[in-house]
Amino acid sequence: MLEFHWDVRDDLVAAALDYLAEAVHTASREDRRARVSLSGGSTPRALFAYLGAHPDMFPSARLSLWWGDERPVPPTSDESNYGTTERLWLSHWPAFAGDVHPWPTDRSPEEAAIAYAGELKTAFAGEDPPVFDLVFLGIGPEGHTASLFPDSDALRATSWTAAPYVASKETPRLTLTLPVLNRARTVVFMAAGEQKRPILATLRTLEGPTPAIPASMVRPERPPVILTDPAGAGRR
Repeated sequence: MLEFHWDVRDDLVAAALDYLAEAVHTASREDRRARVSLSGGSTPRALFAYLGAHPDMFPSARLSLWWGDERPVPPTSDESNYGTTERLWLSHWPAFAGDVHPWPTDRSPEEAAIAYAGELKTAFAGEDPPVFDLVFLGIGPEGHTASLFPDSDALRATSWTAAPYVASKETPRLTLTLPVLNRARTVVFMAAGEQKRPILATLRTLEGPTPAIPASMVRPERPPVILTDPAGAGRR
């Protein structure tokens, strides 16, 4: 069976804050910023909104924020993962002093992927691939994570970033790849609600990783966390 750490909580925001606090604390002891990759989707929105309402929760200078994937849209779009984070969280911290690294969506997807890889190389100098302290990911109902969709060529990428065309969405996407995700110190999948129960149940029964369910291929050294609520876990 695939090994996961199952963390079932009634309050996913409080749980996510625990993981973020741990990353900040560990990085602070090493006198550096916590390097955190954020995700899109509905579940993290509550986390971002909570952070936006509590601007003193973390010392912002201790944070280096990145995004695991992005849509090729401007940050003003409601579909922008970075834009959502900016509107719900970052814009409410008027003195945010950390690093913020949105995908450069003002260029073609292929150029944006290359540019983001270069930005990673500069920021994570000497690390090949880069090592994030914390990566938040979602899980789609068919098992996609970041913008790695079932049986995508991007699942075989050796580069740090990719710009795969997602036929089911009829659009290209921008995404970090498995070589990066699998180097993270902590990976937390956030997946809540009844609609996520079937895919989470499938993950429980898989014998090994499969490109048919990309989330199963995220296998960092420390088993990834499945952070879900009782409904997602199939508990009443």
